[in-house]
Amino acid sequence: MKSYVESVKNFDAAVNEAREFMEKWCPQMSRICSVQQSEALLKKIQSSALEICQVLCRLLQGSPTTSSLTIVQHCMQELQGLKHETITEIIEEALRSLKDDVVPCTDHLMKLTETLSLTSNQELLKESVAVEKERTNVHFNKAEGCLYQIDQIVDLITQIRGWLLKVEHRDPKSGAPIPSILSLSVIIRAHARSCDRGFWPNL
Repeated sequence: MKSYVESVKNFDAAVNEAREFMEKWCPQMSRICSVQQSEALLKKIQSSALEICQVLCRLLQGSPTTSSLTIVQHCMQELQGLKHETITEIIEEALRSLKDDVVPCTDHLMKLTETLSLTSNQELLKESVAVEKERTNVHFNKAEGCLYQIDQIVDLITQIRGWLLKVEHRDPKSGAPIPSILSLSVIIRAHARSCDRGFWPNL
């Protein structure tokens, strides 16, 4: 019973932490930082809920009725089935590349740009301003570990901006300049539909 109470406390703490995050969230916050925090909280809630189910299964093993145990086992299966690639994994992989002085791969930059809607200079500027605000808050709270991570995110935004600059200037057929949003759309669609670098779908 002690382990059950402890698991419930952990779950309650995780839910409260998520609630506080949602209450503080606003559109002006960094998208990269928000995704990292929200996905970490979701993972914590999922893990705590799974712990509760595991404890309940042990407690219900000797129960004369099996309906409750069946329901809990079904919940466990649902929780265990919630496995999917997260944006945080891509962010962390890109940050590891930067830590090793390696440029993040094009696939990661493309995925982040597309998923987080960082496809224009305006959106990148907003993200840069938001990250600088995060840096100020972290510096004020003297959280050195977090400050290092914020610095890495700043570097990542620089890499994304540099990648966009490379893809925005030239049409692959005519060599003429094209808008950044249009050229990015071409590349994303071509990447999704074919591995052939010479393949460019009609817009």
